[in-house]
Amino acid sequence: MRGYPFLLIFLLAFSLKGWAGEYHATRNETYSGATETLICSQCHTMHGTQGGQSMVYTGSGPYTKLLRASTVQNLCLYCHDGNNAGLSPPPPDVWGGTLAPGQSNPSAGNLCVSGGSPPCSDGSTNHTVGLTNVTPPGGTITFAEFTCVHCHNPHGNLSYRNLRSGGEVFDGVTFSNDIITYSMGTTEDGTKYVNNLVSPGLGVDKYETSVVVFKKVPTTDTGGIQGFCKVCHGDFHGAGGAVNMGGSTLGDTSTVGDEWKRHPTMDVTLSEGGTNLHADNTYWQSGPAWRPRVIDPDVPSAIDGDEMPFCLTCHRAHGSNRHSGLIFGDPSAGPGGGGTAMSDTCQRCHNQ
Repeated sequence: MRGYPFLLIFLLAFSLKGWAGEYHATRNETYSGATETLICSQCHTMHGTQGGQSMVYTGSGPYTKLLRASTVQNLCLYCHDGNNAGLSPPPPDVWGGTLAPGQSNPSAGNLCVSGGSPPCSDGSTNHTVGLTNVTPPGGTITFAEFTCVHCHNPHGNLSYRNLRSGGEVFDGVTFSNDIITYSMGTTEDGTKYVNNLVSPGLGVDKYETSVVVFKKVPTTDTGGIQGFCKVCHGDFHGAGGAVNMGGSTLGDTSTVGDEWKRHPTMDVTLSEGGTNLHADNTYWQSGPAWRPRVIDPDVPSAIDGDEMPFCLTCHRAHGSNRHSGLIFGDPSAGPGGGGTAMSDTCQRCHNQ
């Protein structure tokens, strides 16, 4: 009977159901605080075989770090590309192609919208997952190979979607951003950076674009999802007036030499951008039938000009079928948006 406890753990790994998308979290880090959702044997194997059968998902093994797949990417995709493990409820399908039931337009987009492998056969552009010798645009460090765990902590943490956060060090990167706090429920919580506007435990529909709302909590350089992106893309985010950004926290200025070098992503609202007519705040509040994603300190229905553009106004974090993972037009129409050009997004704010 000595061999059975490990086999029992292995079987339990595929029978337990994850709660609230926190499958990679220990009990004290889950939304309910009561359910253990991470089981070591789902990703690691101590001996590589059990009862004469291989415990490896892909390849022949054994592999470094006791992984059950040949690479980190292959391990992640075993569950997150078609749910090969048969988990219920299904995990988010981040790769594209055949999405998980209930998932049609994920907030982060898809690494390859129609499936395949990088470079994506459908022309979509992903977050360079699996590519080697990659230097993030606007950054300085080069990764030998960029994988899912450069952004997500596979063992779970307190941050939204297990995104790496303050104090973590991985592959030469120190994550100085704040923990990206979040709430789950049908009402918004203005003290959290991200709100999932569905009830906990409803499956992958809580990752749909329509129910993921980004909030402004403290206006700091490290706050929220933009601060997380800045860790690798340092040149592209910062306070107005910073060396890498130019401009002003009040929007545009008339001072020569103080013009914006890069698009504001943190501390300029639509109202502030409209004071000198660079943004069309009147059109923003009353004109568009749809609007790009913004950091919105109010409820979605209160369009009042306090909204702020940020990284995900224009890009999908995982990727889209547009250049650089861009969103062309209405983001509710799919990972690449419903338009045909980047100007379809720009004109919602600028209305030139």
